Amino acid sequence: MNTKDWIDDLKNINQNNYGEIPDNMFLKDIDPETGIGSGWIFARDDIEEILSDNEEPALIGYSLNNLRDYHLMYNYHLLLTSKLESEREKQASTSAAYAYLELVFDYEFIRLEEIVPLEIDEIAFPLHQIILAGWWEEAGEIIDYFFSDLKNYDNIRPFFTLDSICTHCMAWFILRIAAKAFGYNISDDDYPKLKEQPSEEYKIYLEVIENWDTEDDSLVDNFVYLLCDLYILEDIKGEKSNGADCYETVNVGIHLYPYTALTWLKLREYAGLKVPDAFSHTLMKYPLAKRFKKVLAKPKELPFIKELTGHVLSKKPNFRLPKSFI
Repeated sequence: MNTKDWIDDLKNINQNNYGEIPDNMFLKDIDPETGIGSGWIFARDDIEEILSDNEEPALIGYSLNNLRDYHLMYNYHLLLTSKLESEREKQASTSAAYAYLELVFDYEFIRLEEIVPLEIDEIAFPLHQIILAGWWEEAGEIIDYFFSDLKNYDNIRPFFTLDSICTHCMAWFILRIAAKAFGYNISDDDYPKLKEQPSEEYKIYLEVIENWDTEDDSLVDNFVYLLCDLYILEDIKGEKSNGADCYETVNVGIHLYPYTALTWLKLREYAGLKVPDAFSHTLMKYPLAKRFKKVLAKPKELPFIKELTGHVLSKKPNFRLPKSFI
């Protein structure tokens, strides 16, 4: 299947049969009036269990993860099917805010030794949403959490086997690029968990990391092209194996969204580097790919957050709350 056929096929699936996709609970039965669907209700029910003391507060991150996924998938759906730009951006912004809160809550519960350490993809995927939103203070806070945690506490357990199977290659790439943009000098001695190198199949990640700040527009476009092509190959491989060979595209259910390339471009923008206005790869012409050019407005209020923070503080007065969206 060539790239155009692959994109057209996925676009038709998402436009015509979105609610029928197996295992996609997040967008089933959406009420067009309220925008509420099964995924949101599922997350709400989990939160109510926490607030009723039927579940431990340490599960807050899991519930926020479900809300993040729901609003991200809804944004993805609207980008393919709707011209309501304000609603699309609202969903993207809401998802990014929950991504930030999810990570901050999780890191605090890790500090309190109430949950196990996060794996690399559990950090990198929500982090990339914060980066693409253009929220640099929040992104910097999460990146500081990650690298101080990794260096001082060794709380990030071994997370990948970079061989013929891509388990966390995209997450590894995002964190290495973020380190470059935010001025973290990664050495094998300081950060042993990030020293492992991709196998030959994923060498493009190393090339981009090495040349992340290039001023050559043609090289930037070439790297974006190769990253998008790799994303397609991983997506096809993951679909054929039902996620066994690569779950970083399949697991999030987002097929037209080359987030590795977009995250790199947004981090170049943050560093004051030039970003080309147009790209040659087909994926970069779709609405999802153009989102990185905007800074999203932060939501003024998020459902459940006041109740959750009040509940946590009543149980754990020394709990360090997030700096934003509270």
